[in-house]
Amino acid sequence: MDGVCYAFLWKSRSAQTAFGICYFLSFYVVILAIFFFFYWRILLAVRRQAGVMAAHSVAGGPSAAQSQSRQIQISVIKTMILVSVLFGVTSTPVSVYFLLLNVHSELTVRESAFYAINFIGHSL
Repeated sequence: MDGVCYAFLWKSRSAQTAFGICYFLSFYVVILAIFFFFYWRILLAVRRQAGVMAAHSVAGGPSAAQSQSRQIQISVIKTMILVSVLFGVTSTPVSVYFLLLNVHSELTVRESAFYAINFIGHSL
């Protein structure tokens, strides 16, 4: 169109904006929510198992099983934070760019910058 090659041609501006918002929600916000939901479920299962193990232990000081259970809980929390933060950090630039590109059609970025952002995000 007018000597410029476009990847998408939208029939209306509102359709392009709706697509950008839906894409951002589907591939960024929902994925982060899924991470938190499932890691939370794993943590609840570990805590439930720790409660069962604590009920079977002898009354007294903290046992080795309780200590191991605590370490597992800390490990699950650390993994949840690490995975979620790394996904957020690596996906934010491309997701925000794509959202802004579809909400504000005047926005442009050099192709090399876009590929650099994408490469860094996928290489981590």
